[in-house]
Amino acid sequence: MEKKARVDVPDYSNTVIRLSMPVLHDGIEIQELAFHWGGLTGKDALNIESEVNTRRKVVNNPAFSVEYLIGMAVRASEPAVDRDFFLRMPLSDFNRVRGAARDFLLYSDFLWETPEDGSENNA
Repeated sequence: MEKKARVDVPDYSNTVIRLSMPVLHDGIEIQELAFHWGGLTGKDALNIESEVNTRRKVVNNPAFSVEYLIGMAVRASEPAVDRDFFLRMPLSDFNRVRGAARDFLLYSDFLWETPEDGSENNA
């Protein structure tokens, strides 16, 4: 049987977010962050989960754990910033960063499964 084409979905592997107001980091006002989600590795995932656990938090589902998503943002951000940077930004910007990380996780899962996939015989 011929495999059907994958459904086209947006590319969420890179995101640029312009902040609503600059945030100070190491004496520099940062107004824009680029995130290279596609460069994260399995090792990053394990390290993020381990760091979250040290803060006595549990990651049940990375796509819905704010701690995990911000851990991703720390590793994927350009310029490089730390976790405290995200804690100082306005909530609206924080939510946009969190949403971008979540979009990447959800859509990267979607790339591997489409409604057309599945067995010929569902019995």
